[in-house]
Amino acid sequence: MKKTPDEVWQSIFEEHRVAITNSCWCSQCRHSVTITDYKVKAERGALMLEGKCQICGSKVVRVVD
Repeated sequence: MKKTPDEVWQSIFEEHRVAITNSCWCSQCRHSVTITDYKVKAERGALMLEGKCQICGSKVVRVVD
């Protein structure tokens, strides 16, 4: 049975998930930020986090490789 995007995300070690969510690029702030209020999605074979910049609230997308 194929895993859902959320199941794949939860299978990643917690310290790695924290590092990933704390290292997202915000095009408005123009530096690395923490992603908040994110949803886990799978698109074209890649796991993606879509959420908001913790600082300014702009849309942030992080591809997990």
